[in-house]
Amino acid sequence: MPVYDANSAQCFVYTFKEGLLSRFGHDLKLRFARFRLERPESDAGDISAEFFLDSLEVLSARREGRDDPTALSARDKADIAKRMKGVLQPDRYPTASFQGRAQATGPDTWSIDGALQWRGREQRLVLHARKTQNAIGVEGRFDQRLFGIEPYRAPLGALKLQAEVEVEVVVPLS
Repeated sequence: MPVYDANSAQCFVYTFKEGLLSRFGHDLKLRFARFRLERPESDAGDISAEFFLDSLEVLSARREGRDDPTALSARDKADIAKRMKGVLQPDRYPTASFQGRAQATGPDTWSIDGALQWRGREQRLVLHARKTQNAIGVEGRFDQRLFGIEPYRAPLGALKLQAEVEVEVVVPLS
């Protein structure tokens, strides 16, 4: 079974803003600097992944679905990272894990049905994978409230994050 980590694949988390003052906030692109992923060699089989929450880092803001690397200063990134640490509590909950089973749905597509375990809770999660010319991309969304996390809100709630976050894993083809 092939094994991947941050040296051989990438894992991104995307957050999305909402609220009356959302035009003043940022959608964010985050990255796990440490994770482990095992996938089957065939078109179907068991998949497992472990994500180290203390390694989640802010890469960039996003505008209209594209990275905007100039929108956040180093101080902005540090402030966001501090808030994330307070919310994620990696000292108390160091990892999140996923166990699932991939099933081919087409010649270059798969559905991955599994469970995400985090913060002492487990939730069913269905991911979708697609093979491109250079990589296999896996995407899915989950509601962070199912794990006891209330989305970030600025004072008075005029700017907040959506409850759903998106996860993307990219495994380059060798």
